[in-house]
Amino acid sequence: MEIVPHPSLPSRIIVGYRTPGNGPLGDPNAAQQVLTGIVKGTFNAGGSGVSPAVVQFPLFEQDVFFNLVRNGEFSSGAQMAADGAIITPVAGWTSPDENTTIAHLDAPQHMQVNGAGRVVQPVAFDRALGGRTFTLRYRARAAVNTSIPGIRLETPTGTTLFGGTQNLTSGFSEFEDSATWPPDVDEAQALLVLHGAAGVAVEYAWVRLNEGNTILPLDPLDPIRYEHDLAIFKPRADLVILGRPDPPQPDPADDGWIERVLIGGTSLTAVFDTHGRLTEFNDGAVAAGRIPWSNTTPITIGWQDRAADDNPALNKFRKGYAGNVKQFNPDTMQLPQGFYNLFFNGALYSGPQPPFGHIGANVITVATSGLYDDGAGGTETITNQTSLHLPDAPQMTVTFRSSAAPDAPTSSAMVAMNLDTIVYDKATALFYAVWRGVWTGFSAVGFERLVRVAFGAA
Repeated sequence: MEIVPHPSLPSRIIVGYRTPGNGPLGDPNAAQQVLTGIVKGTFNAGGSGVSPAVVQFPLFEQDVFFNLVRNGEFSSGAQMAADGAIITPVAGWTSPDENTTIAHLDAPQHMQVNGAGRVVQPVAFDRALGGRTFTLRYRARAAVNTSIPGIRLETPTGTTLFGGTQNLTSGFSEFEDSATWPPDVDEAQALLVLHGAAGVAVEYAWVRLNEGNTILPLDPLDPIRYEHDLAIFKPRADLVILGRPDPPQPDPADDGWIERVLIGGTSLTAVFDTHGRLTEFNDGAVAAGRIPWSNTTPITIGWQDRAADDNPALNKFRKGYAGNVKQFNPDTMQLPQGFYNLFFNGALYSGPQPPFGHIGANVITVATSGLYDDGAGGTETITNQTSLHLPDAPQMTVTFRSSAAPDAPTSSAMVAMNLDTIVYDKATALFYAVWRGVWTGFSAVGFERLVRVAFGAA
């Protein structure tokens, strides 16, 4: 089988299962195997037309969190034996040095390093590191006063960020540093490296690594920055806005303002004030509850946690669409019983399903509005808005043989590519769009009769 990639944008195919039907729910008691093509484009926000970004985001194969350190709070992993003793290791962290061990301390959740070697965790970034600023914060202490190298990031070719020397005492010290990678660093991977000390137990706690020059709270409203792109199908469209909520100008009347996304005739609105975000997302009466936020809140309209229990008061409905996951057996089942395709939609929204269908518009408007004193005893509305200009959808063609015979005649099918994901980052003025095409003929053809999947520009 041949795969012809898109000429200018990241693209790939995946095979998986959804429930039959193109509606938001599908049949929760059936499973359909499909081949899905995915194309992703990154663009500059604003301006008067489509403006591709110089650096294209790759297709994300896993979630990208605001805290780039996995398990930075050092929860435990599985039990294991080391030197005859039973210790609880820390998931996501390893030591390449034989004389160095790591253990999870239950109360509080810290990681103890024994030995002078290194403890590392690989960190994958969304694009090349050159010119980007990151902030690192962590806590550390030692059984006796000692000096050891500080935590650093290290690329495969040896370029480092942070580091220096940390002087530890028996009480926890907090370390924080912001630094910028040299502009010529073209790598998108690095090791996060921390050290122990010879003959002295060293403890670490709450390691956080954020992009930018400000550390985010330990528990932001939603820790996911980018959800993975490998959903097999999205029956509705996800619209995610990254960046802290800000009024169009300081000091709006009644300390309130709104942020609205408009696609065609459909809008999604989040209401804010200086005390928190109100829980009503669509136009209409504002609910009384609030979701707390602060000046470092990383999102306006973000992602739902796939594992969080449904809570309509907080506009979270996603977990219920996963079906009976406790009895799901991947050896005998394609999907959990009661699975609905809306589980694949991850954006935060109001009500039981996202307000946007697959996006057909070529312009999306993101606006922030507030009421202000007009200087004459009344008020006026001030609005700041940004336009996201979208190109036409890419093309996807599937070619397959009429039978398993190598010389069997071939047929081709055009597969509609639906725009189902938009993620706009206010801080970088970039947004990315994901188009997804679902070929339902795969279950009848299979890989043995598949000849070619080709992506093309519109």
